[in-house]
Amino acid sequence: MGIGITLLCLGLLQISALFLRPAKDHKYRNLWNLFHHLTGYTVLLLGFANIWIGFYILKPTKAWIIVYGVISGTMIVSTIVLEVWKKLTRDGTINGANEVSTTEENIV
Repeated sequence: MGIGITLLCLGLLQISALFLRPAKDHKYRNLWNLFHHLTGYTVLLLGFANIWIGFYILKPTKAWIIVYGVISGTMIVSTIVLEVWKKLTRDGTINGANEVSTTEENIV
């Protein structure tokens, strides 16, 4: 029960933070971004944990656990791949969709 209430509060906090978001050039924008991302990842992890705890309590058939495991695993792998892709494109390691940068700075 505690995880559900925590998830509800964090979700409401995320929505409320939208109204407090500083401008892109504001000195506290990096802190707001950090808060926003950490809260979002916390909600995702607690949500996954809450469902697994529910499975433990309700003891459903194995098929439900397998389906949820496949779906959550796919979501986790997708998130990791997309975060790495975003980091590589932002750092300039990858230019565009399929072109890898070949500048001397990136090769050496």
